[in-house]
Parts: sequence; structure tokens; C-alpha cells
Amino acid sequence: MIDLYKLHHFVVLVRSGSYVQAAQRLALSQPALSRSIQSLERRIGARLLYRSKAGLTLTAIGEAFYTQAEQLLLRAENLEENVKLMLRGAKGEVRFGIAPAAASVFLRRLLPWVQEHYPDVRVHVTIAALDEMRAQLIERKLDFFVARERADIASDQRIAVSTLGTTAPMFFVRHDHPLLALPAITIEELSGYPIASGTAWNEYLRQMGTRDLQKLAAAIELDNYELLAELAATSDIILVASYGEVHPSLRPLPLAATDLGIPRTTVSIYALDGLEQSPISRVIQKTLKKHFTELQRTFP
Repeated sequence: MIDLYKLHHFVVLVRSGSYVQAAQRLALSQPALSRSIQSLERRIGARLLYRSKAGLTLTAIGEAFYTQAEQLLLRAENLEENVKLMLRGAKGEVRFGIAPAAASVFLRRLLPWVQEHYPDVRVHVTIAALDEMRAQLIERKLDFFVARERADIASDQRIAVSTLGTTAPMFFVRHDHPLLALPAITIEELSGYPIASGTAWNEYLRQMGTRDLQKLAAAIELDNYELLAELAATSDIILVASYGEVHPSLRPLPLAATDLGIPRTTVSIYALDGLEQSPISRVIQKTLKKHFTELQRTFP
């Protein structure tokens, strides 16, 4: 049977990209880490990676093995958390906040999952703007919240920040929208149609401070992405959203936000620093991270 510790060593090594960094993260000597990886390769009977001056390169088997190793380690972590929850009766309440754009994508996955696995846990969700969720977190009305990273909050010493990943805005239109017939799309062409988004979009553009990007300000601001998607599906409205799963009747325009000078945005989990999270809160945060990783293949 494969040793989970060796699996963990392998995954950390791949993520780190070097034996030096991985050994430091694992608190192992480099020779000990090398022996662990060699033992794992002997166990499965295949070479997983090559080491050269340019860095580490996964073999074809190594790439497939890495994906499955990550999943197995996550299941092992969840198993441990589940046992703790079962010992405690897996009851109680978790209160978290989430920004409207993220809520429209993540809650449809997360809430059924929680109900299936932890039916006795009460979940209270607040969908609100970032500043409102920050205030509720400080007042301990929320256990944590999920939103894009903002410098003034990330630098708040009272708040601990855990990164989920990065995303960038996408522009969605109905399947027969006139823009889809163009060989290339510019800011001027985008601004020729009404734009709809959540309330965070115009705030984000103001922070960018670029005159050209102000042309992409939303004429319709509404923190209800289901309704915005319905509007875009039946009109020439362009919907701005940061996640790929929006509406089956909409298609993303074939352009990257970075080509328009719009940088990627970091999405994070915010919690009070030093305050221990309940086991079910930690499980939900881990599940959110897992769902974000799965959804990143739909992001630009």
C-alpha cells in the first residue's frame, strides 16, 4: 500500500518546483526527501519526475499520478475532519459571507453538498458587498467570508487571508449576439452595447483609474446574476462576470480581459486572525477551495 506521507512529499515537491523549497516546507533534509521520492517510485514501479538544472519535469505517468495523489490526500484530510465532526455530533451552525458574483456559482454546488454530508449542520449565508462582510466579520457575526482580495483588507492585522485563486472578468452575450461575428473586439465595440454587472464592477473600474476602461462601466448594476443572465440571454446586453458557469444561453466573447488591460483578481477567504475555526467551518472552507480549483478550468 502506498504511504500517504510519501504521497504528501511528492505533492509538495511538485507544487514547490524544487527539492530545496520542498524540503524546507516539509522540514526534511534534501537527501531524506530524495529517498522518500525514490521509495515511492519503487513502490509504484515507474519514474514520476526528472531533475535537471532547469528544474523538475513530470513524466506522463507522473502527471496523472500527481492529479490522483492530490485527490487522495484531500479525501484523507476530509476523512480526518469527518471523524472529528462525527465525534462532536456534527451539529451546530456555520455563518459565512460571500460576494454576489461568487455566490451565483459556488452556492449551487456547496449548499447541496453540505446538506448531503452534514444534514444536522445549520448554514447561514450572507450575500453582501465586501465592506459589509468585513464589518460583520469584525463583529463576529460571520465565521469567514469569500471575496476578491483588496489591499486595505488584506493588510488589516485583525484578519487572516487565505487565497483561493485568481480570476479575471469575462464578457457574456447571447448565442447570436452581433459581436460574435466580428474577427476582433475592441473596447470601443464593447462600449457600443449596454453592459450589466454586479455592483463591484464599476467600483473596480474606478480603482483602475484608466479612462479607456471607464467606457466599460455598467449601465445596469444588480447583485443578482441569475436575473442579469436572463436579461443578457434575451437582449443585446453584455454581462460581465468573473466565473465561467453563468447561464446555458450565454457564450463568452472570444477576448481576454488582460488584452484590454484588466489584470487578474485574487479571490480569498477572510477570517479573524487567531480565532480558531470550528471543524465544520474548516471543512466548508476546504470544500470551497476544492470547488474553486475545479472551476478554474472555466475561468479565462
